[in-house]
Amino acid sequence: MARLPRVCVFCGKDDAFGRMTKEHFVPKCLWDKELPKEIVTVPAHEECNRKYSGDNEYFRDVLAISDACSHHPEVRRLLRGTIRRKLRRRRGAFLKTLADAGVGPVFSEFGIYLGHAPQFDWNWSRIETVLKNVMKGLFFTLMKHPLPQEMTLTVGNVRNDGDLLQIRQAVNAMCPWMGFGDDVFGCRVVFHSTGKYMHCLMRFYRSELFYGQGVLAEPVR
Repeated sequence: MARLPRVCVFCGKDDAFGRMTKEHFVPKCLWDKELPKEIVTVPAHEECNRKYSGDNEYFRDVLAISDACSHHPEVRRLLRGTIRRKLRRRRGAFLKTLADAGVGPVFSEFGIYLGHAPQFDWNWSRIETVLKNVMKGLFFTLMKHPLPQEMTLTVGNVRNDGDLLQIRQAVNAMCPWMGFGDDVFGCRVVFHSTGKYMHCLMRFYRSELFYGQGVLAEPVR
């Protein structure tokens, strides 16, 4: 029996388009050293793996320097270890990540000015790339086949309960929180029975929460 070709989870092309490997769809750089035993890998081209490594590192760095994640033990290990070494050996790369840092006004939820504080504008296109790859990996892991290339993925940052209320129906249908045995990454997912829709919540370091949606485009008639 002929061997079925392996398909790259990220680009959707098979092993005829390049050498394949196993890749962590949740970036392994989110951990300082030891990875959780239950972490999952998916088939991917080595070239795709290299292509996204810079975005994965950027994602880790911006989470690590955010106030929301600063309390997490793994972030503290990263700041003492991996990121400290990066500052020492590749200072320019880290400063490039901070290029959009500055000071700006802070307001309460009622619009009251609270003063100025350090702020950091994320490069959202790079964040999107990482989160969409996580969604592709989740789809493959749970559905046992690659996410259809025709499916349009969108992602957003969940900042408060009001953001969750807007997607309440999808959230109520999601599975309980699951992950790799620790709380660096967690997710809740629901797939429509027709396979045309996917909704998920992705949480990092117990603090930063993102919402993802996948919609399969209807064929043109």
